[in-house]
Amino acid sequence: MDSSGQWVGIDVSKTHLDVFVGGRHRRFRIADQFDEAVSWVSESRPRGIVLEATGGYEQRIAKALEAIHCVAVVNPLHVRNFAKSRGRLAKTDKLDARLLAEFGEVNQPRATRTLSDVEVRLRAAVQRRDQVADLRQVAKQHLEHTDDLTMLRHARKIVAMLDKEVRGLDAVVAKIVNEDAALKARAKRMRTMPGIGAIIAAALLVYLPELGSITKGQVAALAGLAPMNCDSGMMRGQRHIRGGRFRVRKALFIAATVNQRCKISRFKDQFLALTARAKPPKVARIAVARKILVALNSMLKNGTDYAHASPSQSEKAA
Repeated sequence: MDSSGQWVGIDVSKTHLDVFVGGRHRRFRIADQFDEAVSWVSESRPRGIVLEATGGYEQRIAKALEAIHCVAVVNPLHVRNFAKSRGRLAKTDKLDARLLAEFGEVNQPRATRTLSDVEVRLRAAVQRRDQVADLRQVAKQHLEHTDDLTMLRHARKIVAMLDKEVRGLDAVVAKIVNEDAALKARAKRMRTMPGIGAIIAAALLVYLPELGSITKGQVAALAGLAPMNCDSGMMRGQRHIRGGRFRVRKALFIAATVNQRCKISRFKDQFLALTARAKPPKVARIAVARKILVALNSMLKNGTDYAHASPSQSEKAA
């Protein structure tokens, strides 16, 4: 990497790439100028490249450039707050590309690992499974408010159809995981922990690929499970979780709930200990979800399976 180079900002939209490098701006059409855009960025010998996460549109250009450059895919909220801190309220694609280059120069973001081809397939399958499961949940809620027998039969038919689709997508997700040795090994290790099934393991693989490669504090913050301070002067406010990746948090919340139903589980014991200290159940469940995440991070980092507590150990913990 040329240390004398500049940071490049690329604003990605559905049809265009707006690139800012070395004080110059150019717009490229993705359909027929994609290779030209990659070549123009490469020839500038940048120190690094900054893109915003845009729902997947950024993956193609990031993957094309990561082999030869430091590519950082950053949170759009962080970039917008950076713009506000500089008093910039106007927003266009051209301005955003320049702003991303300045964000890189000031913050020096770390390179982001893009997903492999099999991970991209798995992410698409998991996302589609989540979408259909959400539709099923909405359809089930409709059953409670349908009195007409004909409409009730129709609503039940929709729920049954969505149930079938979810099961089919479960099989697709499992097939993709089993086809790749690395993904299969990581998923198998995670599933040694109580409450972690095939779908939750797959969700963590695609929504939190950093799992096992960062610290416990970083992984908790990425998932939005780290309690944030709210202090000022003599005031000590309540700690609340905020931000993070919703799908990861949802998966871990389900895992924490499942652990409550286990006969023997140290996470169940931790939940009961927290509620015994008058912690609200939801707060206790979030705390357990964080403990599950930290344990998973340690397992993958150290290459160890989950160590189940013996009945005597569980009784002592209680």
